[in-house]
Amino acid sequence: MLRILVFFKLLNGLAYADNLQKAQNKADKAISAAKSYQLSSEFKELLKEERKRLSLIESQSKPQMTLSPDVSQLDAAYQKILALTKNFGREAAPPPVTFAPIILVSFSMPDIEIKKLIFEAKRLDAAIAIRGLYRNSFKETYKKIASLFENSDEVGILIDPTLFRRFAVKSVPTFILPLEPISRCKIDGCPLEKHVKATGSVSLDYFLDHVGRVGTVQQAKVASFWLKKLRGQKA
Repeated sequence: MLRILVFFKLLNGLAYADNLQKAQNKADKAISAAKSYQLSSEFKELLKEERKRLSLIESQSKPQMTLSPDVSQLDAAYQKILALTKNFGREAAPPPVTFAPIILVSFSMPDIEIKKLIFEAKRLDAAIAIRGLYRNSFKETYKKIASLFENSDEVGILIDPTLFRRFAVKSVPTFILPLEPISRCKIDGCPLEKHVKATGSVSLDYFLDHVGRVGTVQQAKVASFWLKKLRGQKA
């Protein structure tokens, strides 16, 4: 019985080896056929066409740039560069006026008059000042100021009694046109810079226009600068 089992196993092993050899022969034939096809003219022609197709796709995927320099365009660009670098390193000329008018008011004035002056002052970033607190109360002063502004982006109102003393303001509204920068007050007092002063129930536009017509050369120049800005004209 043992011999029969051994013999049967040997037969199975021989059959497996035979099948393996047949598979190997088929594989060798397939490889041989592939090699012969690879060397054929038909395969080479197909490979050539495929390479052309890949090359075309690669060229189309890259951005196309055409360089055709125009002498006139280069010259124009050069002139622009010269213009930009002409004043390089030089200090810019200061503006003719850097200090805005000041309007001194009081809450005893009609609200409509104060509102008109606030509207004009906003266009120039001019200062509007009062002498002190309304009814001696911060709360009442805040309410009063808030009632004068229709929009939250309006200019504010300064509480500065030193301006009234500095320019000897006795009645309101008073318009101050500084001719030089206003300095801070010191312990021994407030300096009085050159300025033009006028009092009366008029507009800021009227005040600047009047100074421009009857003032000195310097006064007229400064007044004209602010008047043009107020009217939206090029200064």
